[in-house]
Amino acid sequence: MKRKIALAVLAVILVFCLVLAAACEPKDKTEYTITIGKTANGTVKASAEKAKEGTTVTLTVTPDAGYVLKEGSLKYNDTAISGTSFTMPAANVTVTAEFVQDMTGVVQETVDKTVASISASTLGSTATAYFTTVFGAEGITFTAHVEDGILMDADGMEVRFALEKEIFNTLLPDGETVVVKVTADGTTVQTTDAEGKLVALTEGASGSYARWTEDGASVTGYKVTVTVDYDALGVTAETAKGYVTICPVLYNANSLLGAVKVLMSGDMNEDYTNTYKVIDADNTYSD
Repeated sequence: MKRKIALAVLAVILVFCLVLAAACEPKDKTEYTITIGKTANGTVKASAEKAKEGTTVTLTVTPDAGYVLKEGSLKYNDTAISGTSFTMPAANVTVTAEFVQDMTGVVQETVDKTVASISASTLGSTATAYFTTVFGAEGITFTAHVEDGILMDADGMEVRFALEKEIFNTLLPDGETVVVKVTADGTTVQTTDAEGKLVALTEGASGSYARWTEDGASVTGYKVTVTVDYDALGVTAETAKGYVTICPVLYNANSLLGAVKVLMSGDMNEDYTNTYKVIDADNTYSD
């Protein structure tokens, strides 16, 4: 009996020693470096600059405005990262990522560049609008595709519609005018009141803005669409052609400074004198 008890005590002591030895065994305290590779159009930050093997490293991925992280491009040492975290290996790592333009909601269309156009330059950047007008059953549709390498909130177009008989050498035509301004910030619609002052127009005209691409791979610029009902201009589908006039205005911004404004005639001032063109037929204009 005493022998059994002694053996049991020895077994307990042996187990205790083995556990103690394992606990006292020196652990690997090596910390490995985490380097963020060079990126464009976005940033990546790691939760630490160094980490031990087995540590969870969390990444903060921040694309610039108009860009997104390319699917599958977030990696460490060329190993794809699932989500935005990875387990630190027993090696130094370099984290890489690629940011591409966000094509969500971007309209892909090929544009005829032989149509009427306006260009506006500011701080070395030029925007060019290619536009058309079409007489529909209920009103006139103005469509512009604007090539612009730097998109700003103030970029856009203003389209002024009036009647041929009302075009005089004044800032605004005497009589009924509809003015639709469309930018990335939003759309404003106005008309002239009985005193010739511009006031808000709640119905009869509208405008829309959408980013635009020709090749589907990168953003070319933006598309502006403006529609004005014949009723808002006091004409009909039968009398509109050769009677309604138009003055497109292109706004091009390239900084926090105000946007450059260019009229259809190429003028860069506030005087709309002689800048209106008569719409003779679809995409056909005359003085």
